[in-house]
Amino acid sequence: MLLLGGSLKKPDNSLLLDYSFDLVDDYAVSYWYLSEAVDAVGQWRFECTISTGEVMDHYFTVENSLSIDEHLLGNVNVYPNPLKENLYINSEIMLNKLIISDVLGKQLFEFNDSFTGTKKIPVDFLSQGNYFLTVFDDKSNTATFKLIKD
Repeated sequence: MLLLGGSLKKPDNSLLLDYSFDLVDDYAVSYWYLSEAVDAVGQWRFECTISTGEVMDHYFTVENSLSIDEHLLGNVNVYPNPLKENLYINSEIMLNKLIISDVLGKQLFEFNDSFTGTKKIPVDFLSQGNYFLTVFDDKSNTATFKLIKD
């Protein structure tokens, strides 16, 4: 019987996980997948050691995270969520562009007019589902909000 052990290290060389498995004698092939959150940009290292002493390294690079930072523009509030007929956006800073996209990234609505305070946006044209609202200030800073349409 073979023993398989290894680790996954983040770009800063800190350890995300350690593992070990017993392999049966007729072991022929394997696959590996990560169900943990990959939360750091840079080069990751997957190291595997078999009890025979053979070491295999695999490197992969993460360039962008798929998470959404909802607070890049300070005090921007979006309500209600879930939405029905109207979306309200309240901002203490000047916003000059709004985009509503579906989960595949297809742009469904764009508003290009500067405002501060509260803006009412009719969303009755949206079907029930999940969407993203991206707001832009005059310096092209953005914030993205997850929306649910009932």
